[in-house]
Amino acid sequence: MCATTHRVSAFGSPGADFRVEDLRIYVHDVTLLGADGSRTAIALDQDGAFQRESLALLDFEDGGTGCPGGTAATHTAVTGRAPAGAYTGVEFVIGVPPDLDHLDASTALPPLEDTTLWWVWRSGYKYLRLEGTANGSVGFPFHLGATGCPGASPVSPPSGPCTQPNLSTVTLRGFDPTAGTITVDAGALLATTNLGVNASGSAQGCQSDPDDTDCGPVFASIGLPFGGAAPGPQVLFHAP
Repeated sequence: MCATTHRVSAFGSPGADFRVEDLRIYVHDVTLLGADGSRTAIALDQDGAFQRESLALLDFEDGGTGCPGGTAATHTAVTGRAPAGAYTGVEFVIGVPPDLDHLDASTALPPLEDTTLWWVWRSGYKYLRLEGTANGSVGFPFHLGATGCPGASPVSPPSGPCTQPNLSTVTLRGFDPTAGTITVDAGALLATTNLGVNASGSAQGCQSDPDDTDCGPVFASIGLPFGGAAPGPQVLFHAP
């Protein structure tokens, strides 16, 4: 996925010609839901590149023209194993677990070694990195991560829990893990966002700043509260 091949019309509100340039997402704690209400954790395949322990990185960019900072390798499916059973849904968390979120990316093991998915020690990782350009000129990055992380220095781990961990739990029911496909829908995520404007005095797009009003619509679409508003249902992932 790169700028030269992924132009989509009618993104956002009002609709814009949006050029998708990057989409990478960390997910963890993938769990299968049983018809009887049971929950069974998937043991992820440990590939040494995109999946380690209970964490996986979904990588839809291929490092080609228009994908600044990307890599040729992609990873578009989370793989793992679970006991045979009557499973009717799946649940997972968008983000990096707090105990892994504030490592040094320059020395961390995959999939946490990519410094383009990292701010600084105190702020931690970008759980989701969506980059794009609207109408050929206006960039709209959405970088999701924890905020309100206390500490005297940005180049040290936080001194306590972050006040806005911004971890979004995705629950998809009516899903058969042996045959179904989960869709990642960036258009739905940005459907209520005006991609052609940017709040005065704020960073471009949404960088998860709790004072940036551009984050309100996209936070609601990913199932997170923002600025006192209750979260809406997440629409980034869906299973037909």
